[in-house]
Amino acid sequence: MEQTSQASYRIPSLAILSALAIFAALQALAYVIAGGVFEYPLDDVYIHLAMAEQIGAGGYGVNAGEYSSAASSPLYPLLLLPFAGEEAQRFVPLIVNAAGLILMAWLWGLILVQAGYDQGRKRFYGIVFACLGPLALNMAGLAFVGMEHAFHAAASLAIIYGLLRMIDEGHVAWFLIAGLFFAPLFRLEGLALSLVATGLIFAAGHYRTALTALFLAVVPLICFSIFLMTLGLSPLPNSVLTKLGGNSLGHLDWTTRFFHTIAKNMATAPGRLLAFEVVVAFGFVLIPGLLKNPLHRAFALAIALAGLAHLCFGQVGWLHRYEPYVLIALMAGLLALIPRASSVLCAVPVALALMISAMFYVPKLLTDLAPNPRAIHAQQQQMSRFAKDYWQAPVAVNDLGWVAWRNPNYVLDLWGLASDEARELRLSENIAPGWAGALTDRHGVELAMVYESWLEDAVGEDWVKLGILHAFVGFATVGGYDITFYATTQDAAERLVPLLKSFSETLPEPVHFEFEPDVG
Repeated sequence: MEQTSQASYRIPSLAILSALAIFAALQALAYVIAGGVFEYPLDDVYIHLAMAEQIGAGGYGVNAGEYSSAASSPLYPLLLLPFAGEEAQRFVPLIVNAAGLILMAWLWGLILVQAGYDQGRKRFYGIVFACLGPLALNMAGLAFVGMEHAFHAAASLAIIYGLLRMIDEGHVAWFLIAGLFFAPLFRLEGLALSLVATGLIFAAGHYRTALTALFLAVVPLICFSIFLMTLGLSPLPNSVLTKLGGNSLGHLDWTTRFFHTIAKNMATAPGRLLAFEVVVAFGFVLIPGLLKNPLHRAFALAIALAGLAHLCFGQVGWLHRYEPYVLIALMAGLLALIPRASSVLCAVPVALALMISAMFYVPKLLTDLAPNPRAIHAQQQQMSRFAKDYWQAPVAVNDLGWVAWRNPNYVLDLWGLASDEARELRLSENIAPGWAGALTDRHGVELAMVYESWLEDAVGEDWVKLGILHAFVGFATVGGYDITFYATTQDAAERLVPLLKSFSETLPEPVHFEFEPDVG
């Protein structure tokens, strides 16, 4: 970074301005659509806020005195510690992600400069890529989601930039080591890119540095797993175990899961785009004479393998947040290889991939991301209000987040992100109908607010269906549009009905609560 000329900072600066402008426009649009309230497009943000709240209080989980690993990111909850337990903490993810977006865009611009897009006739393309990259590759969308993905993508770009600098200048810079260290700590998927980068450092002859990099990439994750086990938890976070053993994959062997994951990812447009970029990267390796420098070919092989690893073992989708980090890293690497190639024709498939990415992600900003905060406000925030302001007692849910954050009462997560016993029961092969009833009895929970379609076989035999919160405010990426309220005992039903009647009068339009005919 220190060797970049002052004039070359213009391209990274343009990338930052572009990214922040898109981010601000997205926030403003979401604010208007949501009716003048600020909200994140994903309830999972509040899981991490609740985790940070308990970490700040000396625990680890979402409930005081109970350990759980509800966050898939080892590091992200620690970034949310400022103002833990206070209302102001709610805006910390917004600030953190804005910082992550700035870092991501800055590194994107530096990679363009390192590739020579700030010089001569290539400067025009450098300006275009700097301005359009944050839009076409969903950088602003990653930050808008409010999770750890912006920093994960930034760490991935630090690796790409560091490898390019190593090949061009012959030394390993600190930001390459920092990227190798932080990428897996923000998301476990980051380990693949860190490992292939370590291999490239070794191939470049920096043997001791490669061993140090390997240590920094792997050992912190091992330490995190040991930490979880000392708390009596599984070595992997519950969110990872839940996804690995999801409804469709829970009872399949690992070989079947492997091919199922590939097929599932390839069934999506981003998955096919990732596969295309991987093929293009392999092309730089396999086409004779295209790259003269063996380290450039090794670099192309490294990014291709990282992309292939995500395609085979990672996830794609769910508000377009899982795959962009690897698409961004691959695209940055491919753009950097074009000026180093012997034929300008290699620019054609790379430009095509960038165009396809823009055609997919730009409309999604408007159709998927911007409207989602309104749905979260209509659903999870209203559930949270009832749990904290009206019921003020333990509650069971299957969509953890808003209800758990700043809630002094116990929250039982029936989906299993914050409860080992619920996860193991839900994913067991011989699951008995009504299994949630025993859990609510054990934890003294008398109210359950769930997506009925998710857990219809879990409903306890003695539960009383009180009604449904109809929260359809337009199509959104949520678990469902109807939340069913159950009392786990008849006595609780009698106490809940008047509270629900008072609560229903405060719901924002068009959200409404429909009581069961024999209840309301």
